[in-house]
Amino acid sequence: MSDEKLRMPLTIHLVGPAVENHRLPLDQLTLFAGQLQVAVHRIGRILSGEAFSLMPGPIPKDVKEACTLEVVAISPGSLSIVCDLPIETALRTPEQLSLFDESSAEARKALGEKSLEAFVQGISQVGEDSSQLPHGFDKGVLLALREGGKLFSLGINAIDFELKGKSSAPIRSTYTPKVYERIITRIQEPVINKAGIEGLLLMGDFRDTSYACRIHPGVGKPIRCTFGEEQKEAVLAAMTRRVKLVGETVEVDHEIKSFRIEDIEILDTEQFAGGQEFHPFFDNQIDLDVLAAEQVVPSAVKFDELRADFWPDDEKEDEFIDAVRSWRREDLPNAS
Repeated sequence: MSDEKLRMPLTIHLVGPAVENHRLPLDQLTLFAGQLQVAVHRIGRILSGEAFSLMPGPIPKDVKEACTLEVVAISPGSLSIVCDLPIETALRTPEQLSLFDESSAEARKALGEKSLEAFVQGISQVGEDSSQLPHGFDKGVLLALREGGKLFSLGINAIDFELKGKSSAPIRSTYTPKVYERIITRIQEPVINKAGIEGLLLMGDFRDTSYACRIHPGVGKPIRCTFGEEQKEAVLAAMTRRVKLVGETVEVDHEIKSFRIEDIEILDTEQFAGGQEFHPFFDNQIDLDVLAAEQVVPSAVKFDELRADFWPDDEKEDEFIDAVRSWRREDLPNAS
């Protein structure tokens, strides 16, 4: 297929002894191809506005349609595979196309192209020593790249990417064992990202020593947020309201552990979050271990640690129970 008929052809070139005969075991190819697709889908979720890519539930339909890759050619030269984004008109029947306006189709098209560009550019950047992840990357994308990078232990020395756009020069990057090792290191350390989170803002703490609150997203656990003096009035005004927070997240094991608020926007128009689900203080989504650590509450490991040795040796339990019953009868009216 000629490049003129393709949207954004991505050529993936595998190099190493495993493909020196222009062959590769199918299970190894599907392992890498599957994780490549997972990575592009997760980048699409980030670029579409989701806080992080490992959100529960299926991939949003628009993200899946925009970012799914299709194999269009397999070329000689070690082993090269050419993929492309789907052609928009091939995604829907004429009846379905009439349900979507031109702007939504263009948005889907742009999301797919931006996600693919972010993936190829990110491969070059993710191996650097910078603590900041590439645009569109988060821990979920790194996990997919780690799984796909298992090919490096199976006779693959490098994976070259070349992405051709309509107007710009080709974007090139190479996934190597060195980049793979850096990805593993990044996965095992806290990751700092810029993110936006929507949810209900509750539990404000305005002590002089620290400012903190919790945001309860529609899906997932509540997230502890911190903020500075300059955000105090805005957070106070947003209590019990549905908001969008923008700030810096710290992720550990692809879970947001803390969030530093930089900007806050109130989304609901009512005085209180009418119609929104309210999560009480002892919601089962709250991580009690985290809550105990925040409030410096020690945890008891053994039941014996809760026992107190204060009962007199010369007093029987039955005598104590009889005495309590007698005291209760004395408080009753007309007690004889």
